[in-house]
Amino acid sequence: MSLSIGSLFSSSGNVANVTTRQMKDLTSAQVAQLGTDQIGWLSSAQIQGIDASDFRALTSTQVSALQSTQAAGLEVADISAMLAQISFLTTDAVRGLSTQTLSKISAGILSQFSSTQIGGLTSDQVAVLSAAQLGSLSAASVDTFTTDEIRSISTAAITGLTTAQLNALGSEDLAALSSAQINRLTAKQVGALDATHLKNAFDSADIAVINRGAASGLTTAQLAAFGTEETRGLSTAQINALSLEAFSNLGTDALNGLSTAAFSKLSNSVIASLSSSALNNLSTDLAAALTRTQVSALSTAQINQLQSDGLRALTTAAIAGLSQAQLAGMATNVSTGFTSVQVARLTGSQLSSLSAAAFGGLATDALRAIDAGTVGSLTTAQVAQLASADVDALTTAQLAKFTGAQLSALTSDALRSLDASQQAVLGNTTLANMTSTQIALLGSDQVGSLTADQI
Repeated sequence: MSLSIGSLFSSSGNVANVTTRQMKDLTSAQVAQLGTDQIGWLSSAQIQGIDASDFRALTSTQVSALQSTQAAGLEVADISAMLAQISFLTTDAVRGLSTQTLSKISAGILSQFSSTQIGGLTSDQVAVLSAAQLGSLSAASVDTFTTDEIRSISTAAITGLTTAQLNALGSEDLAALSSAQINRLTAKQVGALDATHLKNAFDSADIAVINRGAASGLTTAQLAAFGTEETRGLSTAQINALSLEAFSNLGTDALNGLSTAAFSKLSNSVIASLSSSALNNLSTDLAAALTRTQVSALSTAQINQLQSDGLRALTTAAIAGLSQAQLAGMATNVSTGFTSVQVARLTGSQLSSLSAAAFGGLATDALRAIDAGTVGSLTTAQVAQLASADVDALTTAQLAKFTGAQLSALTSDALRSLDASQQAVLGNTTLANMTSTQIALLGSDQVGSLTADQI
């Protein structure tokens, strides 16, 4: 170049007249001679004119003189050339980098930027970062992002956040994530979030948009920290994606926060994993949501943990799912929960499976609801549990189905409670099975009401 640096860059006015061609013709030695004022007078177009290789000649003082105006002209090759001095770029200069240049900087180079420099990025700049670039930043760098910058991270890039970066974010920042961003989080990212951090940052709406694959990453610690607010957002697909160990760690309040729609669609294996405590404290709404197949999946011990209130809440369709083994092991304090509507739907094999004690726990109105067609299935041990009030409540249709063995199993008090209308329906064969002791206990009015055929 025929003109010296001194004459070309003697004033801001002279600098304004320097063409990009002249800038390109500068040698590395001449670029190194530029003072901080002269660098500050350069336009972004003039910066672009400098050959990329000449940026290696810039000193730390010169690099620190670059401001947003000059930085706007920097290209990827320029930044690569002055990598040794990159730490001297001011936050103002970083803020001036074009989104086009920033989007093309390699993750390796971007990782050399300090947290202070990254703190200078704008939302528009953060929006163009790739997953690889984002993941290359230190946790401290990501922690400098404002909530607006957090929201500007693209859904494609959000998967690049490391677990350390996510946990470095404050609850307010984590809560700033949009539904679209949360939906793109991976199982590894979700599972690595501190349990308290997750609970404080995500509400039910946030939980609801976690994709099924990511939901599988929820840990036992995270679910143990969940309350009704968090579980309210869980869908059936999300719950079924959880590990059984993780699901079993839901607290009772959290479990009862599930929607009935989601609960009714849980897989049998998930239902079977419910703890005794969870079933013991299950809300009646959720108990009522249990399906026939879900009830069938429960063990006898789990059925008993439902308690009488839980049993009472089961639908008649669910009651049909009770197996003979479940009924045989049903505790008396649980069977007292049977309603008349439920008992009316029990089959003969189901009824006869109840232990004598459990059968004895049925309320009088429930006994009266037993389908007459199933009465003959009752065991003599069960019949022996009937008290006088129970027998009084039995319909003539039910008594007409009594067998001789069943009649002979009635206690003396129960037998004496039979009225004339009830006696009248008893068949001759049935009466023939009465023991001499039972006959001797009949009252005069009962004997008097016997027909000639019955006698």
